[in-house]
Amino acid sequence: MGRTERATVPADCLLIVTDSVHVFARFGTGFNFDNAVSFGTADGSPFKLVESEQVEAGVKVNFPWGLSGTASYFEITRTNVNVPDRDNPGFQVQTGEVRSRGAEVELAYQVTDQWHVQGGYSYINAEITDDPFNKGNRFQNTPEHQASIWTHYHFEKVWLSGLALSTGVNFVGDRPLDNANTVDLPHFTTWDVGASYTFKNVKPLEHVKLELFANNLLDKRYFTANDFGPTVMPGDPRSVVGRISLKY
Repeated sequence: MGRTERATVPADCLLIVTDSVHVFARFGTGFNFDNAVSFGTADGSPFKLVESEQVEAGVKVNFPWGLSGTASYFEITRTNVNVPDRDNPGFQVQTGEVRSRGAEVELAYQVTDQWHVQGGYSYINAEITDDPFNKGNRFQNTPEHQASIWTHYHFEKVWLSGLALSTGVNFVGDRPLDNANTVDLPHFTTWDVGASYTFKNVKPLEHVKLELFANNLLDKRYFTANDFGPTVMPGDPRSVVGRISLKY
């Protein structure tokens, strides 16, 4: 949940304990050149590549009675990390090193053929480990705790066949606005719902699917941070989106 690295030298190890339980370990080094290409410092000089080193170990389960999931521990060390330039708003500088340690759990359960539940939780301790001003502080805009749970139900009764309903809750914990840790943005929880209907065996509509989504249904007021400067923006308000798709 929220960990993305571009691996260039991956190394995986997998141990099959039973048919349903697998233990794995992974090591990789990586880089991300997006910032180096897209952004620069206030004086116009280019950024270096953001480099990373990742270690991860965990267990995967896939039981025949419907439960599957993954639990893992990870440590990611990134160097040349971009942060806002305090002396030149709107620009960035590169700090020394950020180390993220944490754990993730993702589970899915097929309750019945029609009913599916999935959820996840992540804990990330993102610490600035090399910086002349903010060493030891939490890295900006990175919550320690995140969680979500979703459920989906597909109807099979003749008069409801083709109808599917889903709903989910997403939680994002407190996170520092900046690397100086002057203030934390408060945690928030949003609730989303969705519905879809596929015309099955209804000529000539058998390829048509109708969908309706309501995001942040309770219109929760929350705030997000801009990575390019210590600025705060309001989160997305309640929105309702409809979609019609045609598939052959």
